[in-house]
Amino acid sequence: MSSSITPVAEPSAPDAMREELNDTTLITRFKDLEIHLFEGPQAPETLNEIGRIREVEYRRMGAGRNLARDLDRLDSEEPMYRQIVSFDREQGELVAMYRAQHGGYALRTGGVGVLRTSSLFEFSPEFREQELPYLIELGRSVVNSNSRRAIQGLFSVWSGLAALHRELPELLGFFGNVSVYDDISDEQLDTLLGYLYTHHGDSAARVTAKPDLGRPLENIPENIPASFDALVERASHEGWAVPPILISYLKAGPGFTAFDTALDADFGGVREIAVLMPLNNIAPKTYTRFIEPYVSLNPDAFKW
Repeated sequence: MSSSITPVAEPSAPDAMREELNDTTLITRFKDLEIHLFEGPQAPETLNEIGRIREVEYRRMGAGRNLARDLDRLDSEEPMYRQIVSFDREQGELVAMYRAQHGGYALRTGGVGVLRTSSLFEFSPEFREQELPYLIELGRSVVNSNSRRAIQGLFSVWSGLAALHRELPELLGFFGNVSVYDDISDEQLDTLLGYLYTHHGDSAARVTAKPDLGRPLENIPENIPASFDALVERASHEGWAVPPILISYLKAGPGFTAFDTALDADFGGVREIAVLMPLNNIAPKTYTRFIEPYVSLNPDAFKW
């Protein structure tokens, strides 16, 4: 970040968010947390709070863009991304969030350049034509560590992903990138990438880092972990941790793919791993917890 630190914006008023997040945006619930799906102009104060929380949490990890609010044109200009948030109505606070764009909608309305991942990665013709129209790109995943219900953050917002899966039967999966921050060294990243590329890699090179942004393996690690549990054990022994969101994706079901890794200069120089979580073989535990209980509340909210 810049040596001149921009002050983070003030929080949005809880009552303003309570008014904006209503039956027109509610798509499901996780326990007593509400899950909402909306475009920024539908809930401007909530969007401001999303941007504020993003900036706070990214700075905490040594990344971000040194803005008062981490918002960009993808949040507010057509063809804009949808926001998925879990909301604690009692406290009037956002607990966790994603933003999402339908690949098919992006291709119809503005082309592949609409997608944030296209600024870091190149897509093969086969991926662009046969898969991307049926994927949701996810990004800007954040848990509000200051919220009372932070411990339920990722779980709650995953109920929103389950809603997308159930309401959009054409979906093949969720696509995006996982950020790896500077608390993981290059050597540790090589271990992580060695595991991912060995056990979950893509030999067809469907998604590759742009030539000037690629972050190849610096050193092929010896004794690449043979399993996910072995990876977690090695990381713990060496004093680092596999990113929690990556753990969630790996546990969601077989078929998870890690494509390639790029350096994101616009986001504090973090390393971004392009990933795909398919929906055709969800792990039974994930299906039972998030997908099976889903009851449709607001099908109109899912029209792209």
